[in-house]
Amino acid sequence: MGSSFEIFLNVVSARMEIAVLRHKCYHKLYCYHIVKNFFREGRLKVDKSQYLTTGELAKLMHVTKNTLFHYDKIGLFSPEIVLDNEYRYYSIHQIEVLEAIIMLKELGMSLKEIQAFLSDRTPEKLLELFEKEEQILAEKIRLLKDRRQWMEEKSKKIRAYLEKEKDEIFVCEKPGRYYLMDAFLDVSESEFAERTAELINFYENNSKSICYEIGYIQYAKDVRRQIYANYSNVILLMKHKPGGMSCHFMPAGKYLTTYFKGHWRNIGEAYRKLLAYADEHQITLAEEFLEVYTVDQLMAETVEEYVTEISVRICGGDMDEL
Repeated sequence: MGSSFEIFLNVVSARMEIAVLRHKCYHKLYCYHIVKNFFREGRLKVDKSQYLTTGELAKLMHVTKNTLFHYDKIGLFSPEIVLDNEYRYYSIHQIEVLEAIIMLKELGMSLKEIQAFLSDRTPEKLLELFEKEEQILAEKIRLLKDRRQWMEEKSKKIRAYLEKEKDEIFVCEKPGRYYLMDAFLDVSESEFAERTAELINFYENNSKSICYEIGYIQYAKDVRRQIYANYSNVILLMKHKPGGMSCHFMPAGKYLTTYFKGHWRNIGEAYRKLLAYADEHQITLAEEFLEVYTVDQLMAETVEEYVTEISVRICGGDMDEL
């Protein structure tokens, strides 16, 4: 009899607990619908000190509203409150999450990668992420420095040209330089362009640098015989020796120099003046004449407007008179 009574009490107690739980659930649901209806009817206001509208958050974080809509659509970053009238409100505590998304995006991460990280973020994973991004940033910085150096050198050459008189022949000091060369014979202009492109691709892929000049070497044996268009090679000229590549060296020293404006087929006129100047001043010249464009397709629309710098190292003569 006692055991039956205990069972009865346990059943009654369990039913009472279930009833209490139901009451709590019904109460929460009731409160939820009441609050939702109040928001909908405008009787309960969103605390402006704790929430921001889409427009307010976009303005604060310097992003567009469409960006926030897109983040919500893909499930990356959603507003804390969305009313029936589609008004969206973000908690001020969500600002830090959006700041993290913006920072990670600036580091070059895709939205998919950011979403994966935020869904399972830990200090260890953040350190791993930073190590990876640090390598990427270091490479970007190296490339930016390389481009800056190219711009500085290009600007220096253009200014030097603009300061000279037309057809002026002068002596300038040049540093030692390295160069890659591709030599060939009897190729068409299209084949010449193709070989040039191949040499450029080879250098850029192996050095990850754009700091070079495209040039051509003419030889004294041809120039003295008035052969000025024997383009049997193309070179890439650079200040520093490229690692892992076999290259040639052009010595530092004084170089007899002039500029020629026009099509390369007519460049003989500049060579004749250069040789006449050297003979007049009893200057001994090296065997290699270097041609490098100062004004090219970046600054001119036609080949006739190109400017070529012609220079040749001085090997002997009265340096004091030059």
